[in-house]
Amino acid sequence: MNPEPVEKDATAGELAHGVDEPWQELAQRLNHGDGEQLAQYLGELSAEDQRRAFSRLNASEQARAMELLKPVVAADVIEHLPEAQAADILEDLRPAVAADIVEQLPRELGTDLLQEMGEGDSVAILGEIDDVDWADELRELASYDPESAGGLMATEFVAFHESESVDQILDDFRENAERYADRDVQYTYVLDQLGMLRGVLRLRDLVVSRRSLLARDIMIPEPLYVAVDCPLEELAEHFDEARFLGLPVVEASGVMCGVVSRAAVQEARAAHSAQDFRSASGIVGGEELRSMPMLLRCVRRLS
Repeated sequence: MNPEPVEKDATAGELAHGVDEPWQELAQRLNHGDGEQLAQYLGELSAEDQRRAFSRLNASEQARAMELLKPVVAADVIEHLPEAQAADILEDLRPAVAADIVEQLPRELGTDLLQEMGEGDSVAILGEIDDVDWADELRELASYDPESAGGLMATEFVAFHESESVDQILDDFRENAERYADRDVQYTYVLDQLGMLRGVLRLRDLVVSRRSLLARDIMIPEPLYVAVDCPLEELAEHFDEARFLGLPVVEASGVMCGVVSRAAVQEARAAHSAQDFRSASGIVGGEELRSMPMLLRCVRRLS
């Protein structure tokens, strides 16, 4: 007697090995016009299958999908798409819709996308962002040369005021342990009341120092820093000369505005060399350099 055929759990199998043709199911959900169903299906897909599915949709279908999804869900999808594709999708949306999505993206990702877009589209989107300060910050970041310290830096970093005590700083680390857990914090920066860089504080020194001492008492004063317009080759020279994991970036006023990591500089340098090779070989475009998922581009800044 032949055994009864066992019905395959299609969802589990597909999710384990990747969905064969996810764009077909995505197109069907899209035709129903139900944003909740669309979001549910996307949540079942891996990041790779999301990329595959969206690459098979035409421009109008991609725009419709973004409009049906809640901004936070649409932003999550955008994070997993290649930069060029993500920028094209946002350009095809109404500026107000695109702005809602950009507001949900990490600052660095939003900046990269605005730099990738045409000037008219980026200006229109920035004009629709409700938070004026956020829009101004994105506008400033997008104005930096992508191959400069400003264009490569991460704008989130750990810093404390020079008058804070060791006890206060350690308390902050304990209270915000979850927020700091995702960062490889080996040292922190010491700023004055205007936000100007005064020194670097190693965590080892922090742990072994008396709790009554102030940050200014145990910091390493006058640390090496780079200007926000420092070009890529000069950045590479700094990292070649010393084993820094990152360097503080300061504005012309001396105010610290970010940290540029060794990983970000190495990747930008490799991409630049690859583009030079393509140009010398008569290869135009180099789209491969823009095919990295947005989320990975963000991680490189924080590495």
